[in-house]
Amino acid sequence: MDGSIRSLTCDYLARGVEPAAAAAHLDQLARLELPGILSTLLDSVYGDDPTVYVIRQVHAEFALRADAPTAARHWAEALARAIVTAVAAEASADGNVIRFADQAEYLAAYLVEHLGGTAAQHWYFHPFAAWHAEPTGSAARALLATQPPVPVLAALHRQAMLPALLATLPDAAIRELAADTARPPAPTDDVSGLWPLLTTAVAIADAWGLWTGVPLAALDVARLYRSRAVPDWRSSTALTLVVVDVLRRLAARGDLRTPTAPPPAELADRFDWLETDLLLPGLTAASPKPAGRREAAARQALADVLAASPELRAAVRVAGPGPRAALLLRAALVAEHPEWADDGFVVAVLAEVQDRWAAGQADPVLAQLAGLAGHFDADVEDSPCAGILLLLRAVTELRVPAVLARAGLADFLPEILLAVAGRLTGADSAEPAVRAFAGRPTQVRRGWRQVHHLASLRSELQVQAAAQRLPDPAELTALADTDLPDGKLGRPKADAVIGLLAGAVLRTWSRWLGQFSESSGSYLLAHFVRRRGRLHWTAEELVVELEPGPLDVVVSMAGYDRPLEAVPWLGGRTVRYRMGAS
Repeated sequence: MDGSIRSLTCDYLARGVEPAAAAAHLDQLARLELPGILSTLLDSVYGDDPTVYVIRQVHAEFALRADAPTAARHWAEALARAIVTAVAAEASADGNVIRFADQAEYLAAYLVEHLGGTAAQHWYFHPFAAWHAEPTGSAARALLATQPPVPVLAALHRQAMLPALLATLPDAAIRELAADTARPPAPTDDVSGLWPLLTTAVAIADAWGLWTGVPLAALDVARLYRSRAVPDWRSSTALTLVVVDVLRRLAARGDLRTPTAPPPAELADRFDWLETDLLLPGLTAASPKPAGRREAAARQALADVLAASPELRAAVRVAGPGPRAALLLRAALVAEHPEWADDGFVVAVLAEVQDRWAAGQADPVLAQLAGLAGHFDADVEDSPCAGILLLLRAVTELRVPAVLARAGLADFLPEILLAVAGRLTGADSAEPAVRAFAGRPTQVRRGWRQVHHLASLRSELQVQAAAQRLPDPAELTALADTDLPDGKLGRPKADAVIGLLAGAVLRTWSRWLGQFSESSGSYLLAHFVRRRGRLHWTAEELVVELEPGPLDVVVSMAGYDRPLEAVPWLGGRTVRYRMGAS
């Protein structure tokens, strides 16, 4: 685990020794011995965990003998305990610890804030302070050169910020970045890291009876198998292909015969990660058939990401065939398939698609680019959960836009409202009423789901809930966990914050329902929110027609059927309700 300490403040209280001498000795320990021991201790806890923890402050108070030979270790242990405790308390609302999934997400988060001119406002970006005042393009170009760029580009794609970031780079920098990302991993003559795969290859040859003479030991195979690319340990296909490559090399030397029957079934049980269906075609084809399978998989994945994102299709088409489009496509692929971050084969597939595009040739993947006709929303839409639009009034009363602005998330209002509506209804984000609740966004960015944003949003929500005398956050969270549908965001912390916001919206709305104000969340959803209706859109209005319900009189008595004037995120439209429409 890599780590750094920005500043270490030490206050010594000496007893029974000469203070100046003790302080000088301890300062020397802090410079020379403490960093190495502390790093070793933290490695024993976190190992190769890629998570980035940025901690504002750690306090450790302890006693030690300054002249003891174990003083540095005692000191390091106290600091390590304090750090581990701080990380474990990450969920607390004080914001002392900010977490990022890995270094790529950390750098991507910084570049996004740099684009918005707000990076310097966040203490946890201090390691990048030297770049705060630099143009975003200059900062991005320099920082992307310090680590593998593809995962960073993928993280930017997930936040729908990659086109904006690339727009800050000149064409020469784009070409340079594309060339760097297309370069395969450097080969190595050290095969010690491949030992599990080499022993697997030997075991396969033994079980399959492929040896033509005296079986080779794994050490002998290691001596023969040199200058191979570093495999992707996250992909079972990639690992299997390394094993196939080892076996093919031995077969080419005459050490193995060509198999004619499928591999023994025991191999699948013995090596549960091994894709045994690749072994026979890989050893019998002049050119390994797995390559054909991989090409088909890569092409299908590329077609899928293009089909799923009108924004990506538009950005790629505007870029045209070339390095800018290559970066957009590579990042989109790796965002969905992280195991392909360093896969040279995927780079080759992308290059082939680009060549066909530049030559004007037909290609199934490029057919997705032809589907760029924009999305046009219907003027009239039916919905099984049109009642969710009654809660638009609660969004304004809770002052959700202002809450998001204080949390630094004003630009993500549509995405967050989309998540809230989905949580309250259990419906997909494409459902008409769910989209209407959020203003029918044309793209869905994910940047707000970063942990530091979630911490800010939770803190501001708690302040707003207290100001409006809503139930305390624990009660709102319990309501979300017990009565609302499960979250669908794929990130527990994001689902938890959206659950808190959804609970606050629901309770803000229900408090004027008279005897139903304290009803359970599930009751409110069943009788008010999940009801059929029809949406009529015009340039000035959204008219919500709701089917008759037994509690319509309660809604009317609360005044919730009155027009809601000029909703900002609905393009300034007025929302009108027609209760009991059939």
